[in-house]
Amino acid sequence: MSEQKKPQAGEWWEYNGVRIRIVGTLLNGRVVCEYRDGKTATLTQGDWWHHEPRCTSWDWQPEPEPEWFDLTPFDGHVLRTPIDHVSKGGRFSEVDGLSGATVGFAKRNGYTQFRCLLKDAPPELLKPVESPDDWVDITETHSDMNPRVGVDWFWNGREFECQQAHDANQTIGEFYEATKWHHRCRRRDLPPIPEPKPSTQREVLLYWYDGNVVGRYADCQPTDQSFVPLILRDGKVFIETETREVVR
Repeated sequence: MSEQKKPQAGEWWEYNGVRIRIVGTLLNGRVVCEYRDGKTATLTQGDWWHHEPRCTSWDWQPEPEPEWFDLTPFDGHVLRTPIDHVSKGGRFSEVDGLSGATVGFAKRNGYTQFRCLLKDAPPELLKPVESPDDWVDITETHSDMNPRVGVDWFWNGREFECQQAHDANQTIGEFYEATKWHHRCRRRDLPPIPEPKPSTQREVLLYWYDGNVVGRYADCQPTDQSFVPLILRDGKVFIETETREVVR
């Protein structure tokens, strides 16, 4: 128990997740406490127990500390009352007369810190702040591009190494397929993502023949149960096929 604070009857004290209620003090000065199961005991002298002044019962739980969002980097943010709080390096207070002013204006008037509860943070400020110095992986987004000498960096198995001319004869995708090593560059050097190339596929057109009319039997394979030939000739189904290139 702390020498600065003596237990008083009715108070709640805790140590290492154990909660006790102070019953009172004996004539010899020993403190009597009660545990959750109803058992009583005298406290052993020590500094490990601490008083929990907010506690009111065995089931009481402390409220979680509020999560704050730092508004200081956003000079253009317009301060809101009573949502935002400001500080000149000491205690935070509500914005009061600064309501409607920007963070930048308040900085020029001596304020240094700005915050609000995370739940009240403007959505547009919650987006990650991107820096032109950030590293960006280009292995998948630019796999058809040849690495740029002196700009792009590649993993060599131990560390990232700046791209040299003698290693730039493969595309980034080919290099990854051969080594499983990634390429990256600074965000300021990130080239536009190339437009996807149209893929060419072979489409087979199936036709059915009923003795008089030849027509397309769309999206149907001969093994499909829905294919019902109208006429068999010499025990064979007459199906004419046509193959063409289709760009998708």
